[in-house]
Amino acid sequence: MYLGKMQTEIDQDAGSLEYFANKRAATLIEEAKEAIAYDTLGNAQRAFIDTLTNRLRSTSQLTDIVVDDGNEDSVEINLTYEDIYELEVDSIFKKYNITSFTGRLFTQQLVRATKEPGKAIQSVITNTSWMILILMPVMALVLKLLYIRRQNYYVEHLVFLFHYHAAVFVCMILYVLMLKHLPTWLLIGVPILCIAYLFVAMKSYYQQSWSRTMMKYIIFLFTYGFVLFMFFMLTTVVSLLIY
Repeated sequence: MYLGKMQTEIDQDAGSLEYFANKRAATLIEEAKEAIAYDTLGNAQRAFIDTLTNRLRSTSQLTDIVVDDGNEDSVEINLTYEDIYELEVDSIFKKYNITSFTGRLFTQQLVRATKEPGKAIQSVITNTSWMILILMPVMALVLKLLYIRRQNYYVEHLVFLFHYHAAVFVCMILYVLMLKHLPTWLLIGVPILCIAYLFVAMKSYYQQSWSRTMMKYIIFLFTYGFVLFMFFMLTTVVSLLIY
């Protein structure tokens, strides 16, 4: 238990340790340049040292973020790694004059996600499982509309999707466990088989012609992909804002 906690703390501090290690290395290079008479070196040697120094400083812009301040104008925040690792969040608010609730929340979570990427990713993964559970009732409604003339109960479509996803999840768990031992063709073939299995399941369960099943399968697949993408984006944003 102690080792697991210690490993978690190390993972959380990895970004900060890397930043300060790079900064210290850049300082040492600057000191070394004075000691070895930098101006007397050849062009290629100086170019190499300059490139290394610029990379280690980590002072380039992390990203450009436009935060709506709640007024007619918006506040443009150009955060740097120095801001994130060397300033408190309140100091960042003052530096960039961030006064709105949304602006402060967005900036605070960005700083947290940069410092603790493991926690941010874990939050997204945890909430994704709930997203799938919410997604299935939505897609069951799509199946209800696609097979509206068959007069199946809504819950029948929902149970069908639960069975399909259960089979796919078991397959993907085995896929991940055996990932290192699978040949290249199976690395691509297993996900494709999982998608193709949906067509076989629809044909077997709903007992319609091949052409009708194919048409509805394509419609359902594209709808599923679009809804899944929208749900995942929403889940990611919400997860990063509340973790």
